[in-house]
Amino acid sequence: MKIRWNNLFGRLPLRPEPALAGGSLFAAAVLTVGNSSPGTAALLLIAGCGAAFLLLVKRSAAAVTAGLLLVTSSVLIRETGFFAPHDCRRSLPERDVHATARLRITDPRLTGVPGIPPPGLIRAELQSCILHGETTAIPLTGTVFLSPPHGSPQQLHYGEEVSGTGTFERPAPGPVRRTPAGLIPFPSGADFAAYLAGRGADRIFRADRLETAGESPGILGHLIRVRDAILERALAGVKRDSTRRLAAALFFGATGGLDATTRREFIDAGAIHLFSVSGMHVAILAGVLLTGLRILPPRIRYPALLAILGGYVATTGANAPATRAFFMIAVWALLRMALFSTPAENVLCLAAAVLVILTPPLVADLGFQYSFTITLILILTARRFRELNALFSERFRFMPGGPATRRRERRQRRLLSVGFAAAGCIAAFLGGAGISLYSQGLLLPGSIVANLLLIPVISILFPLLGFKLVFGSLLSSADHLGAELLDFGFRLLEGVTRFAADTFDNLAALRPGVVGLLLFYAGLLALLTARSRRIAAAGGATTVLIMTAWIALVRFEPPVLLAGYGGRAELPFAVIAEPARNIAFLLNAPDRDSTRAIVDFLRRRGVTRLEEVSLSRYRNACIAGLPLLATLLPIGRISLPVPDRFGWRALDRLELELPDARYVPYAGGNRTIWHIIDQKNRFEIEYFNPGSMFNLRMSMDECDAGWRVTIHRPDNPELIRLLTYGNVLEIWEHEFR
Repeated sequence: MKIRWNNLFGRLPLRPEPALAGGSLFAAAVLTVGNSSPGTAALLLIAGCGAAFLLLVKRSAAAVTAGLLLVTSSVLIRETGFFAPHDCRRSLPERDVHATARLRITDPRLTGVPGIPPPGLIRAELQSCILHGETTAIPLTGTVFLSPPHGSPQQLHYGEEVSGTGTFERPAPGPVRRTPAGLIPFPSGADFAAYLAGRGADRIFRADRLETAGESPGILGHLIRVRDAILERALAGVKRDSTRRLAAALFFGATGGLDATTRREFIDAGAIHLFSVSGMHVAILAGVLLTGLRILPPRIRYPALLAILGGYVATTGANAPATRAFFMIAVWALLRMALFSTPAENVLCLAAAVLVILTPPLVADLGFQYSFTITLILILTARRFRELNALFSERFRFMPGGPATRRRERRQRRLLSVGFAAAGCIAAFLGGAGISLYSQGLLLPGSIVANLLLIPVISILFPLLGFKLVFGSLLSSADHLGAELLDFGFRLLEGVTRFAADTFDNLAALRPGVVGLLLFYAGLLALLTARSRRIAAAGGATTVLIMTAWIALVRFEPPVLLAGYGGRAELPFAVIAEPARNIAFLLNAPDRDSTRAIVDFLRRRGVTRLEEVSLSRYRNACIAGLPLLATLLPIGRISLPVPDRFGWRALDRLELELPDARYVPYAGGNRTIWHIIDQKNRFEIEYFNPGSMFNLRMSMDECDAGWRVTIHRPDNPELIRLLTYGNVLEIWEHEFR
């Protein structure tokens, strides 16, 4: 049977732009990501299949080749330092090194508005450096992320030049797993090295001392001062700290004030995208500006629009989603001025190609993947609805005019608007579901309801900001009213988010394989692009069946064990989980690296909560990772040992950092399932679940090389594994078949 590609891809025109994007993504994935990212295989297969298909189209073959060559050239230029011979990525030693450095702050997220703290890591450009043990400064360039001294009262500003002593640190190596072939990386959540690479850096400068050495704000620095003045005017009269910080993050991308609890609530609700200045922010501002600039002729209106939008994007960080939106609006505006047009998906592909060619490591950045995938799905969904709207509106052309007909037409338009909003939220959820589940183990269907409820809230917050800026500067009463309305709007935003986060949990689902991920997105594209109803129905059915399989297969997962020791973990930890029953028990959370490995392990297995965390002792070595763990996974209870005379500091720290946690003594809780015995240099764990009839006894004994883990199970041979002490965390993962 001959396949009619026009029926299958009739709404996805095969033009040079998609071909250029396919070649660029494929080359970037191969040359810059390699085998270091958990999403590499999926990216390679998706880009490779797309490029291979596009090569069948003669007019796109040249575009694919151009994408491959341009990204290859970009990588070679970055690696060889053709334009930056003194780049710190090649000039600094391949280890942590102490130095005295001079830097220029280049992070637009910094603001001088009172009450808005800076982010934890601040982007800066290196100017010169004196390595430890040397006396001569060497010229170095390149981007680093500055970590200011702990507790430093110094307030940094964009364009400020600082000098200080500290350590250039490379991202710490992640956990490893011992196999017959040697030690291999163990997945432990987002790759921080990939995050830095996507922003042109590979080091952190952890400063011990900083002092101001000058100031050179430049054009962008002066724009940021204007932005700060606007932000200060917008927050004048707003007294609640939470509202001030949320407003700074939502409107201007100053996210330093978001605490871990607030960030976690927005992640659980699927609304964290609100606080990363994205396409939504740029599109809203563009719509407002187009309305205000309508009195100007087109040849003045569109350049003015692009100038204001460009300044907004630059002063809020110019991240990938915002840059993508600005690029698309710029192409649209220029085409409007020239009286041309092109499909939106082609502009999107061109934007993706340009960003990847300029910064190839962006292909591994989650923000980049989310932005372009979800935007493509929304564009195709909007096209479907435009066709439906035209179809349903056709009948009104043949009806006699009159009030009744106009009422029916308005009613239909309202219904279609509500339907489009709901379909858009569902499409956005589906567009990001595969990426979220594969990279983070998150499946949040509650984000559909949350974003649907947040649409009217966000739609009133931006007009309220405009009202306060315009009328509040003229009348004090209007300024006070605007402050009260903004506070009410952000209270409503927090209430909706908290409701969605508390009502809808992360759905237990297996992390998908590469083949399943490809089929999922292929089905979704077929649903939205195919002209044939049968093909569209088959694509929709494929998407639903694959997602159902991800959720249902968790029920067939066997019990698993995770144990680890090494790196900064002074004591071992152990996790026993039964994914089929969505329960897990943890002994100790010694550090942040261990916590990330535990969370990624549980999410990969489809476990969405911890039933109990048991602490073997009142020591910081047992609880250092607990604050981070509490923000990433729900914890049923924390089981405390018998108090001793040395543990009061750890107990005070627990009460300070986790005041709302449920604490139970060792004698409390469900002792029929999980029981811990601490014998100084030996731990014994007894686990028995009457519901699943799964039981085991495990001992962890300290020895000269590290900790020896021994597992005893009825009618099974004894299992022994040695977790050796080293500078990296060593993980042992075992399935009980």
